[in-house]
Amino acid sequence: MSEHARVIDELLKAMVERKASDLHLAVGSPPTYRIHGSLVPVEDAPLTPESLQEMVYAVLSAEAQKKFETQKELDFSYSLPGVSRYRGNALLQRGTMGAVFRAIPSRPPTLEEMGFPPIPQGALQKAARTRAGDRAHRLGEIDDAGGNDWAYQRQ
Repeated sequence: MSEHARVIDELLKAMVERKASDLHLAVGSPPTYRIHGSLVPVEDAPLTPESLQEMVYAVLSAEAQKKFETQKELDFSYSLPGVSRYRGNALLQRGTMGAVFRAIPSRPPTLEEMGFPPIPQGALQKAARTRAGDRAHRLGEIDDAGGNDWAYQRQ
């Protein structure tokens, strides 16, 4: 694993540990996390054009690199096993490269994690995952004996 691949993997692991939604990479700025809507820079040296390109290219296939070089923008995904999945966007802006990574949770948040108050018994209709298309809105996952039920608000 190259040094740049190690650095981007460490930044992405720290992103999950800090509960950041995004990691912003821009030339001339240090890597920056978006945490609860606020941009929080990493205490690190500003990225150079070369270091940024090497970090982004470390997570792209050769085919994806060529596509980026011709289209000057690329949407992609990346996964760190046991950590998280990420959606990424690399772009050329004012002649320099930039990139943003967004963490994709492995499961939807529970109602409690989203800050909802307790829901009274009987206020929700339970449905199996395959019923997700019915006229209902998903509120969150309910951890019960089955562990795989979803909660829906009645219409």
